Amino acid sequence: VLAEQKQTNDLVGAIAIRKGWLSETQLVDALARQFNLPIAQLDGVEPDAALLQLVPAGAARRGRMVPLRKNGNSLEIATANPEDSRASDRIATQTGLQIQLSLAGPEAIERAITKFYGSSEAPPAAGTVKKPAAGTTANNKPGAPDKPFTVDQKQVGESVTRAIQEAGGEVKEEK
Repeated sequence: VLAEQKQTNDLVGAIAIRKGWLSETQLVDALARQFNLPIAQLDGVEPDAALLQLVPAGAARRGRMVPLRKNGNSLEIATANPEDSRASDRIATQTGLQIQLSLAGPEAIERAITKFYGSSEAPPAAGTVKKPAAGTTANNKPGAPDKPFTVDQKQVGESVTRAIQEAGGEVKEEK
């Protein structure tokens, strides 16, 4: 997983989704619990031109985030990577607003970025994964892998580890 992450610059969770170890929903649920963040429902959200001015397309793509709403001196941003505090800190510094994070999966964020800002000639944002059929993982099983699998604990984060275990996978520490 680490070698693939270095090669693709994808998030570990996105790699786990692509490999069919867990669904995007399972990953988002696990991350939301770990970081105590609300889950953003991005489908059906319409872009607000004023918000798009606050978070330019390049910043949205690099930070894997989209602005959702402004309330007073607070800006809610949906992110696929809650561990990247630098991205939200940059937006806070640029806007002078407090940032409130909510969580969405890498695919949902990519769809929202494309909808809000349009497609880009640049490569897709890191963390983008091919979408399996609705309600399935990449191996076409509803929320579960085709066969048992084992993942090296050193190669995945704590929340991804829990999500993989909940999906029926085994996480071991390699020696």
